[in-house]
Amino acid sequence: LDTKVHALDEQAEMLEWFVDEGARAGLAGATVFSFTDDSGTDIHITDTANGTEFTSVTDDAFFNTMPAWSPDGRSLVYVSNRNYSEEELFDAVVYGEGEIPTDGWVIVRHDLATGTEVYLTSAEQSPTLFPTWSPDGQKVAFIGGGPGLTDVTVVNADGTGVVAGIGSTPDVVETSVDWK
Repeated sequence: LDTKVHALDEQAEMLEWFVDEGARAGLAGATVFSFTDDSGTDIHITDTANGTEFTSVTDDAFFNTMPAWSPDGRSLVYVSNRNYSEEELFDAVVYGEGEIPTDGWVIVRHDLATGTEVYLTSAEQSPTLFPTWSPDGQKVAFIGGGPGLTDVTVVNADGTGVVAGIGSTPDVVETSVDWK
């Protein structure tokens, strides 16, 4: 933990901040983000007021990024690549060495109280990027849904009922999605 705090100061230019303020989820003062250091890319929560008290959500060999709070603040969804080594992805994302792979990405729902994780998508549905919760917390929308797809796709928060191609337009690449 202490190493990651120091790394925040020393390696700020290497951090990936996909920040989603906790206030949106009713958790004023909490921020969730992905942090890349020499040990990998993982999801963390910090107290925004002091910025130094980290709680690690993930600490594994996978490349975990793009976290988003559930509306009730009890869960997160995030994107994780389960096919490539941390080093391969780190070099592609941080240093621009090689292409960022479009396969192997899954969306994971993480229950903050229990630590239980559920895959909402499979690697076969990759790419799966930029997940965001519906206002009622029952669904998650994201970009992707299968090889070569960059459509808006929706899945139930329990991982069932994937619907791809929501509002897609031929020859248009969707790049972000959000709910109202």
